[in-house]
Amino acid sequence: MIIDNNNNNNNNNNNNNNNNNNNNNEDNKKIESSINEYSNINSNSNSNSNSNSNSNANANAKVETELLNLSTDVITLGLTGDDIALSEYMYTGKSEKGTRTHLLKIVTSKDVVFLFETMGLEDNEHLYNINECLKSSTHNPLKQQLNIHIPLEASSILSSQQLRQVIVMCPSRTRLWNWKLFYSIEQHGISISTLFHKCKDAEESLLLVKDTNCHVFGAFIDTTWTCTTNYRGSVDCFVWKFAHKKNNNNNNNNNNNNNNNENTLSVYKSSGIQPYFIRSDFSSITVGAGEGPAIYLDSDLNLGRTAKCPTFDSPPLTSDNFTVLALEIFGVE
Repeated sequence: MIIDNNNNNNNNNNNNNNNNNNNNNEDNKKIESSINEYSNINSNSNSNSNSNSNSNANANAKVETELLNLSTDVITLGLTGDDIALSEYMYTGKSEKGTRTHLLKIVTSKDVVFLFETMGLEDNEHLYNINECLKSSTHNPLKQQLNIHIPLEASSILSSQQLRQVIVMCPSRTRLWNWKLFYSIEQHGISISTLFHKCKDAEESLLLVKDTNCHVFGAFIDTTWTCTTNYRGSVDCFVWKFAHKKNNNNNNNNNNNNNNNENTLSVYKSSGIQPYFIRSDFSSITVGAGEGPAIYLDSDLNLGRTAKCPTFDSPPLTSDNFTVLALEIFGVE
């Protein structure tokens, strides 16, 4: 990856020449030079007393992105800060930090996903510096990226637009992977054991519920669906609901207003107290706890209840006691 700042070209070229003199691996010379330029810009901005001006310079810089595995191919594309919709930096594997694989995923405003993969202390450090520079050159707020194309299977509970609205509220990392329908009462039958089996590989997922009064609500769960009596999950978990569409016989203008209200999403995130995010076993599923659960489902996935929940500082998401009409779980793979 290369940041090209016209005001600093001479300095950057000098830094690159110094780095190239110390680079013993001729096969990776071009890659190392490109990545070191990122590192030099980042370190220079840290040592410069006027850090604000450097941040502004980086924010306006042109970014040329290499889609690469440092040990294999290099494909170079031109991107600007406005082209980058979102990015996510992560580790994979269970080895020590220095030897595990580091991944940087980038989604552009044109729905293209780029993967940067490194392994090894030096390369991982370079990739981290690249990520820091990307963050300074990206202007678009993540929550405004409803236009990002996310391939989705059809839901019997939410429209495609509604489902995207909920996904946008999930942690940004979840928008860098494919979403799929893991479980549906309509497709797989009413069985909590089937739910656990179908969702065993869904490490992060959305629970969608529609009751017999046509209220639609659910939760984002950032842990696997396993049978255990322990509460689990993290502060990334949240519950949500859409405004209920009321029946009326008014004119078309009122009908249009109701359609808009139906798409009004309310999200309730962790309050920081009562951190009882998700508990699931063969007897029930409970999301949130304290004075009452945000969502409780019985073993038959038929009856449920909801209450004001301290975990998310959320009101009842539907009637206190409800009957399930439809239930789905979408997850990332």
